[in-house]
Amino acid sequence: MGPQTDIVGPLIELGTSPAGAPAWIIRDYATVKKLLTDERINRFPHPDVLDPPRFTTAEILQFKQVNQGGPPPPDDLIRRMVATSFSPRRMRGMEPQVNAIVRELIQDMRRAGPPAEIRSALAEPLSAHVISELLGIPADARAAVREWSDASVDLTNPARSAAADYELKALMNDLVEEKSKHPGEDILTDMLRFSDQEPELCGRDLVIGMAAGLRFAGQINTVTLIDRGLYLLLTHPIDRLRLTDPKVLEHAVEEILRFPHPVQRRIAGVPRYARADIYLGDVVIREGDLVILDLDDANVDPSVFADPESFCPARSENPHMSFGYGPHYCVGAALARLELKAVFGNIFGLLPELRIDGDPEALEPRRHQLSGGVMTLPVTWARG
Repeated sequence: MGPQTDIVGPLIELGTSPAGAPAWIIRDYATVKKLLTDERINRFPHPDVLDPPRFTTAEILQFKQVNQGGPPPPDDLIRRMVATSFSPRRMRGMEPQVNAIVRELIQDMRRAGPPAEIRSALAEPLSAHVISELLGIPADARAAVREWSDASVDLTNPARSAAADYELKALMNDLVEEKSKHPGEDILTDMLRFSDQEPELCGRDLVIGMAAGLRFAGQINTVTLIDRGLYLLLTHPIDRLRLTDPKVLEHAVEEILRFPHPVQRRIAGVPRYARADIYLGDVVIREGDLVILDLDDANVDPSVFADPESFCPARSENPHMSFGYGPHYCVGAALARLELKAVFGNIFGLLPELRIDGDPEALEPRRHQLSGGVMTLPVTWARG
């Protein structure tokens, strides 16, 4: 009898990662979901694999095993290390503060007068401020950290990425040392307390790497979600003022999360490494292989979503996997939703005539970062 087949007939192909390494690309919803709950894949390559396939050339996006002498820590344990810090309950407690920051930034745009650029005027300062507050990054270091976070994920300039990654992790190392002596009410302190009780987490190095990763993810990914959402809302004939209704807003945010960016989709999906042989129909993913789960394709799978290629902000059944699933579910999902609701729930009330400044089809794609999106999103409105 041959090996057992896990799944029959998935959409899978042998392709390449953004770094040019061989990788299995998984595109259908059912297989992506199944693999996200499969203990045979992990964010870190196994230490027995001497030369694992590279996902990208950006140093911060290299999923290197911290403890080279032992097995990688379980993904669910890593997730639990920060899950409490990003709990929906804690995020709800931040809602008034985040809404106040959004309204202040929009008022600054109004006072400066049209036009404006959404990423630099609203999305970047919002996301950078919120994640820096949560991590406990001092105010005088935030401008530099914001610049390093952006540079660290540059896929086109490995030297720039490596230099920024070094600076970002050096700062996080200093902060971890400070928090170990003087704990605070922040995510760094939470992670330190958790890791001190879990020997599988390999001490402080993983905390430093996770903190740096959370910092850039909390900035880069959320900024792109905001530019994606505004692009979609401004290029479709919908009643945007209805977004003040919490239920309407909730459905719209989930559809924005599901729908791939029309200008530039994600450059690649979620990378994971096989820890054992996995049989998918006639395909065998060998231990050590790189697997990339294409969430954008999974989110437009017609077997799951009705009319998947249409942006439908009133869609009520929306089991998208933009934040992953199961033990690989993004811990920052509640924070991202909070920031998106704050932006889309406020901006059209304060700027009801908001529109893209120029031809939406002429916007420049953002191809040097995994999250995709646009280089800039210029907007304008009638001066009041």
